[in-house]
Amino acid sequence: MESEAPFACDRMSFAQWLQFIFIPKMNDILKTQNPLPTRMALLPMAEEWNKGRQKSAPERRQVLEVIAQIDSLFSGKFI
Repeated sequence: MESEAPFACDRMSFAQWLQFIFIPKMNDILKTQNPLPTRMALLPMAEEWNKGRQKSAPERRQVLEVIAQIDSLFSGKFI
């Protein structure tokens, strides 16, 4: 995919980016035993993606919580 924009936001939604880029890339890193990222900041983009959507949707809250945990894990601050 040819995109210069962060999270390929000019080509796909954040959910699509997670599904088609982030998860496969992380799987490849694990399979090839390459070094894991030492920092991540997915939560700000996830929060932006969530704006204007149903605030009470439990699935969205769960996704945001998992993304926050991923950011913390790769920053060495896992809670």
